[in-house]
Amino acid sequence: MKYKSEKDMYPEVCRWLEDFLKDRFRQAEVDVHALPHTSISRFLTIYDRGNFPGEWVT
Repeated sequence: MKYKSEKDMYPEVCRWLEDFLKDRFRQAEVDVHALPHTSISRFLTIYDRGNFPGEWVT
């Protein structure tokens, strides 16, 4: 499938990744997000998705 831009493929890639991870790690909680304009450290801080040492999130 062709996409007009990279951003157009995010929803489909997120669905594929979520299905893949849920199938691979059936006992785990899986939550997939597209973050084109947000750093991972900001996302982890805002949504309280882990307790990482300060030097890791820089």
